[in-house]
Amino acid sequence: MIQFYDSTDIGLIPKTATHLAAYHDGRYAVSQAQIRNTLPSVTQVRWITIANDPHSGIADFEQYNPVFNVQGMLRAWCAGRHALGMSTPIVYTDRANARLALERLDGLRAFYWITVIDPENRGAQHQWTADELAADLRDNWGAPIPASWIWACQWENTPGYDLSDLFLGWWA
Repeated sequence: MIQFYDSTDIGLIPKTATHLAAYHDGRYAVSQAQIRNTLPSVTQVRWITIANDPHSGIADFEQYNPVFNVQGMLRAWCAGRHALGMSTPIVYTDRANARLALERLDGLRAFYWITVIDPENRGAQHQWTADELAADLRDNWGAPIPASWIWACQWENTPGYDLSDLFLGWWA
């Protein structure tokens, strides 16, 4: 299984990392050159937008980000990726907001990167399977996201970076 990292400061990610989700816009944006200079072992990068840049494959659907706060922005970003014929959009969200993300997309195809690093998880560092996570989302959060739509699960939070398990293909 591929594991990948994300952080608001890529300098804190282990130097052995090969896969990275990095911010393309917003306060924590980095360039390909910064990644290359800081983490030369990284060979695979997926880009995160906090707004609605359709060239970024992941939307960070968290409070305080425009893609969360501005009505219609998540849907516009997802539709924009589809219109450009790009890889399937990936919505990064916590379990508490997964249902809202589904509602805002209103039937548009997307994959989901779900974080379980939340107060409800009480800091437990449990590696979830896609099936476990889909059942939890359905049964406890009212978010019927099938396991086949869960791209990854962010399950470990270490000071400076987060670690996720990839369930689907990196470029799914």
